[in-house]
Amino acid sequence: MKKIDTIALDNYSLLGLTLEQSFQYLQAVKQNLNKKDFLLVVGGVADVVNYCSLDYLDYNLRTTQMSSNIGLINFYYKLKKRFNLTLNNRVCEKKEDANIVVEKILNSIELFIHYADKNNLEILIVIPPVTLYGTPNLTELNPNNNFYELQKNYSLVYELLDSRLKNLNSPKIVNLMHTFNESEQFYIDLDSHFNKKGHEKIAKEIIKNMPTNLLD
Repeated sequence: MKKIDTIALDNYSLLGLTLEQSFQYLQAVKQNLNKKDFLLVVGGVADVVNYCSLDYLDYNLRTTQMSSNIGLINFYYKLKKRFNLTLNNRVCEKKEDANIVVEKILNSIELFIHYADKNNLEILIVIPPVTLYGTPNLTELNPNNNFYELQKNYSLVYELLDSRLKNLNSPKIVNLMHTFNESEQFYIDLDSHFNKKGHEKIAKEIIKNMPTNLLD
């Protein structure tokens, strides 16, 4: 727990989880949470990489238990595998498949909002930017042909997700997918890790959208 003046922050996040898996993890650790006022959820990126993988079609992640095979290792294994192999699969290029992925992400968002409402919590769900979508400056990262092929494969599902989030127009959901569409460099690698300026920019956007009563 880290305290900032009168605000105590508990970080129960795990890297690389889908939103659905993050919700499952929240259920597993909620007994450790004492006084709760605000729930901040950042995610959605791992969802697309997981759900648009051929591996997902063979082994549904809904039935997967929390383990070292999920999360950071699982997420970046899938992403690196997609970068390094000849990309001959097109799981999310079809609109019907892309829509299924988007619905799964939106359903997970709804799970969090329902949980927050039920427990009288303020909540903010943040969809972060990713190198694979939008027009970020990636010139210093030297993206190769495989990256651009991967970007093409995921473009439809990201466009649909972006559009659906905008249509929701909910103060509880912050869509930052276009936040890095500038000439400045905000990533340190093509895996969508942020540099210092990137972290600062995301933090400012989160603070700007936080419920005002929490900052009084």
